[in-house]
Amino acid sequence: MSFSGRAGSNLRTTFLSLRSRNFRLFFIGHLISNTGNWLTNVALTLLVLSLTDNGLAVGILAACQYGPVLFLSTWAGAIADRSDKRRFLFVTQALSMLQSFGLAFLAFLPNPPLPALYLLAILGGILLSFDNPVRRSFVPEMVREEDIANAVVLTSLVVNTSRISSRSDSLGC
Repeated sequence: MSFSGRAGSNLRTTFLSLRSRNFRLFFIGHLISNTGNWLTNVALTLLVLSLTDNGLAVGILAACQYGPVLFLSTWAGAIADRSDKRRFLFVTQALSMLQSFGLAFLAFLPNPPLPALYLLAILGGILLSFDNPVRRSFVPEMVREEDIANAVVLTSLVVNTSRISSRSDSLGC
């Protein structure tokens, strides 16, 4: 088999799980949503830094963003396992969108109140702690059994790609 033959075969198997229409839609939505989540986190961090020019304020923000994930994820995973995952994702995504709108509103105020930004960060962390386990457990329900490993890899690819793109955007790359 030639190199181009192997490359074509590898490319076809790399995206094998995308043959499922539901997973394709999920994959695209997940890419958009996850990029938005990371951009929101970066924007919030930069906003707090520009308002306070204080590392402690940014550290408190990080605790507000990721503390709920640390403390609630196990409990949220148990709830996700007992819930209608599709409906649960609609709720977490709608609330995440409202959180982003709240951030946009505050960002356009002349002097956004720091406690309100912290509150939005806590809300985002709570939503993320529920959204992550639901997303991950929903993937196997959308694809054939033989495509699950591929779908999990593609989902992980989305998470890491959106994380990289949001960080490089914030650095001006």
